[in-house]
Amino acid sequence: MIYPNINGEIKHEIKFGVKVTDDFYNLNDIENEKIKEWFKLQDSLAEAYFDTIESMQKYLERFKQLQNITQSKVSMITVNETGNYFYLKKDDSLGMEKLFYKQKLDAEEKELFDPNHYASGDKEISYLKPSFDGKKIAIGFNENNDFSSKIKIYDLEAGKFLNDEITNINPDFGGIEWLPDNSGFIYLYFPEVDTSKPDFKKNRFP
Repeated sequence: MIYPNINGEIKHEIKFGVKVTDDFYNLNDIENEKIKEWFKLQDSLAEAYFDTIESMQKYLERFKQLQNITQSKVSMITVNETGNYFYLKKDDSLGMEKLFYKQKLDAEEKELFDPNHYASGDKEISYLKPSFDGKKIAIGFNENNDFSSKIKIYDLEAGKFLNDEITNINPDFGGIEWLPDNSGFIYLYFPEVDTSKPDFKKNRFP
């Protein structure tokens, strides 16, 4: 390999009372055609060098794998006290997000909820709150961006939703709080969620 050569231009400057010498001050002029060509030759030399390293190809393949993983947008990452991970991942083919679960960060992910498999209008998840033990998770839906959301409880061990639904709740006002023993939860209930009514958001209670 022939190392690209370039002649330096020396410049002396005073920085905060200290004399600083730059032996290649001319390299700062990146619009200069000679400087551009030198950088291109440097780049080609570096690429040729790394092409000779066998382990580098393994790293490149790993980077490509990681890039493919990040193509799916991940959002609403929630971690409970036992280190379980719950998050949404966009499925571009469906145009909607699915709910996934990992027991630990390095564990294999498991799909919990695919909105496409449900006949109801619950398609867009807007809220997540797992229990402390990670056996249940509260999932909120708000299709029309209304004040009130609907929340369902998903049982991870049974692999299905419980029958009860929580309505007249707004997760922005505290959401739900699981009890220490995971047997239930408390939340702020709004008797009136119709914005046109005079009692809208009033007389709320836990």
